[in-house]
Amino acid sequence: AKPSDAPSVWLALEHTRDPALEEHVHATSAHLDVAFEVARPDDDPAVHLARSRSAAAIITDSCGYQEFAAAAGVPAVVMAPAGARWDLVRSGAVRVAEHPDDLPQVLADALRAADRPLDEPDRRLAHHHGPFDAA
Repeated sequence: AKPSDAPSVWLALEHTRDPALEEHVHATSAHLDVAFEVARPDDDPAVHLARSRSAAAIITDSCGYQEFAAAAGVPAVVMAPAGARWDLVRSGAVRVAEHPDDLPQVLADALRAADRPLDEPDRRLAHHHGPFDAA
C-alpha cells in the first residue's frame, strides 16, 4: 500500500512474512475503512518510526513494536500469541489475535480503543507493571 498522511493500520512483522496474512490484514483494514501500510525490511528506519507513531493501530509479531505502541499510545494487535508481551496485554495496550479469523473483531476493538482521550495512554501505562516490577 502507498504511504499516506491519514492514520493507517501499520503491519509490522519481523518474524512472519506471509503474503496471505498481509492480504488478510489489507482486506480487514479495507472492511473497517482504514488505510493499510506495510513495513518493509529495506525501508529507512525513520519511515518505520514515522508510520508507527502516526498509525491508527499496529499489527505485529514483534516485542519491540509492542513496547513502542504501548509507549506511544498506539493500539497494537499481536498476531503471534506466543510473542505477546502479557504485561502489555494485561495493561490493555496490546490485544492478541490468536488466529487470522479473529483479526476483524480484535482490530475493530483496538481501533475503538484509539478513540479515547489523549491522556488515556498515560493513565494506562501508569498502572502498567513490567516483568521486573512488583505487581
